Amino acid sequence: MKEKDDNFSRLINDDKILYIPAMRIVTLVFAIICTMFIAVNIMQKEPLIAAINGGIAFIMFFSYFTIIRFDSLKVATPVTMLMLTVLIITYIINGGHEGFGVMWVVLVPVIALYCFHTKLAVGFPLFIGAILAIAFFTPVFEYCYQYQESVRVRLPFIYTAEVAIAILLKRNINLNKKYMNHLLRQNIQYKEKAEAASKAKSDFLANMSHEIRTPINAILGNDELILRESQEPDSLEYAKNIKTSSKALLSLINDILDFSKIESGKLNIIPTEYNLGILVKDSFNLIANRAESKGLELRTDVEQAAPSVLLGDEPRIRQICSNLLTNAIKYTKSGSVTLRVYTTIGEKDWINLIIEVQDTGVGISENNLKYLFDSFSRIDERLHRNIEGTGLGLAITKQLVELMNGTIQVESIAGRGSTFKVSLPQKIVSATPVGDINVSVQEEEPTYHEEFHAPNAHILVVDDVSMNLKVFSGLLKKTQMQIDTAVSGEECLKMVREKQYDLIFLDHMMPKMDGVETFRLMRSLDNMNPNTPVVMLTANALEGAREQYLSEGFVDYLSKPIHADQLEKMVLKYLPKNLICRV
Repeated sequence: MKEKDDNFSRLINDDKILYIPAMRIVTLVFAIICTMFIAVNIMQKEPLIAAINGGIAFIMFFSYFTIIRFDSLKVATPVTMLMLTVLIITYIINGGHEGFGVMWVVLVPVIALYCFHTKLAVGFPLFIGAILAIAFFTPVFEYCYQYQESVRVRLPFIYTAEVAIAILLKRNINLNKKYMNHLLRQNIQYKEKAEAASKAKSDFLANMSHEIRTPINAILGNDELILRESQEPDSLEYAKNIKTSSKALLSLINDILDFSKIESGKLNIIPTEYNLGILVKDSFNLIANRAESKGLELRTDVEQAAPSVLLGDEPRIRQICSNLLTNAIKYTKSGSVTLRVYTTIGEKDWINLIIEVQDTGVGISENNLKYLFDSFSRIDERLHRNIEGTGLGLAITKQLVELMNGTIQVESIAGRGSTFKVSLPQKIVSATPVGDINVSVQEEEPTYHEEFHAPNAHILVVDDVSMNLKVFSGLLKKTQMQIDTAVSGEECLKMVREKQYDLIFLDHMMPKMDGVETFRLMRSLDNMNPNTPVVMLTANALEGAREQYLSEGFVDYLSKPIHADQLEKMVLKYLPKNLICRV
């Protein structure tokens, strides 16, 4: 970006850029015309003029190639001025063909206007004008071609008028150029301010992500421990309510971060193979309990002949389904919400995946439909003030659909309900029909049971928030691993020098020495863990975080709040297999 701005500044301040294209044309045309005149001069038996034209043609071709080769006017400008001077003086003296040669003088102001800087553009035509005046109105005329009286009088007058017009045009060009320079400089300043504002926003969002996700991590982690260990029905009910509210808060944060990524153009669509049936089931289960709590009937209607495996960005398609279903449930007090999934034929091995969500909710008036996908807005805010949300869900959905080259449509009748229809082009991986998808509401989340024991495994967890360390240790308590903790990068470096670990979890945002700096020192200094796999713990959920950590040398990363199942899977993935005992 810096290089582009430097080039842009050079373009504004370097006047040669304005004259080089014109000078290229002038030198080339001049050279070609002089070359053509050589043949005419030879036919008319004018060897001297032919020689002069030949010399001019050669020098003009040379000037042209210096412009092309060096992108410079250091040679072309003085050569062009010299050749024009020689040409004009020559034709003043011998008249050229039937006295017409002197008419070349009318080209001088035009060439100077478009090819020379301001001083030369004014000075050179005046210099040629002085030569013309001396030749026509002094005794020198006796040694020149004897032009008719009308030519002697009218040509200087015409030339003077042309020079005056050229000077006025040059002044106007300079004024316009100054104005354009001013606008371009302003544009650079605005661009720099916009980039600074964008960076400030990104920094704020990264900081907000960290600062808010960190306490949510502690809340969800401790809540998970209560759900695992408590036998009190009331306590379990309270814990479930805490979990639901925390997830709702996390969803709001994710909406804001997703919107920021899309707005800044940093959200990428990453196609992967996915199972359509699993996507529908997961979307249903994610929202089913919320629908049931409102007494709504949640229906699914999936085309049995639809291809079972497709290529697309499954997490984002799942997010689209979730946003549409969540929106439908929010604005439906009674009745039903229906999820329909079917396909239409596309090009070759492509299909259009159609996702429809129909509800029997409050509906939207025709006047309000145009505001439906606006960011941070909700239709009839006064009537729906009790409905939670940021007003970003549908805006994000629309932009995700557009990023996938899809379309979204809505039909709604106020008081009767709405139907949202999304069409996404997807590539067929397996044409095997998806068949009958049996979905049902999961009454309860499955009871936690650890997947493995690893009593001989040693892991180190580094986080400056001691509550996070307690949560982390508690989530892995039943795996029987030996867990050491450190609250700073300095303490981590001390511990890795004294003890060998099988796996290290390292928090990113720590005071004094952050996780990346700690990792670099760990790899460069002598210690007992030069090759121990290190997983980054981060509350930075912004786009590009994963790539950044992997490029530094981390084997993987976990985003806060940490989910117990993801944590166990991460440990299973990187812990030496000989230390793991499946249960």
